[in-house]
Amino acid sequence: MKASRHTAATRTWKGAHVIKLGGKTIKMFDFGPSHGNGMSVMRIPSENLGFIVDIVSPGSVAFKTMRESNPNNWIATLRQIEAMDFAHFIPGHGPPTAPRSAVTEMREYMELLSSSVKMALAMGKEPAALATDGTFAKYAKWRGYKDWVPMNIERLVTWHKDRK
Repeated sequence: MKASRHTAATRTWKGAHVIKLGGKTIKMFDFGPSHGNGMSVMRIPSENLGFIVDIVSPGSVAFKTMRESNPNNWIATLRQIEAMDFAHFIPGHGPPTAPRSAVTEMREYMELLSSSVKMALAMGKEPAALATDGTFAKYAKWRGYKDWVPMNIERLVTWHKDRK
């Protein structure tokens, strides 16, 4: 097997950037740390299409422990994506395309996750109980529900405790 070669980036950007590729205009957005430190979203206006990887996986709760995430920025980034003009998007995981409503559904899940954990901590309750008390029942059919919701809760407990 041949050894792989790494090629350094020849172009970087912050904020927004526009490129032309194959006769199409592609608008690229860097919203800063959210799901991870290098999260970019693309929009192809002529196709009314977005390209969103990881921060939204339609029909799935957040992946495992969300270890590099910034939950507050994740929610803020989802709000910024919701304000963008596109009808469908290509996700990095899940179905080949998804409606823009999947972005709102993910934001609502993340807001419920964050606020529920924060409230449990403030009331001196055990946040882990949220995984089985019906708080997230609306998402029971989502991929990862049974195994990942407890890990999502664990991450938010750490996140909120670190901010005190």
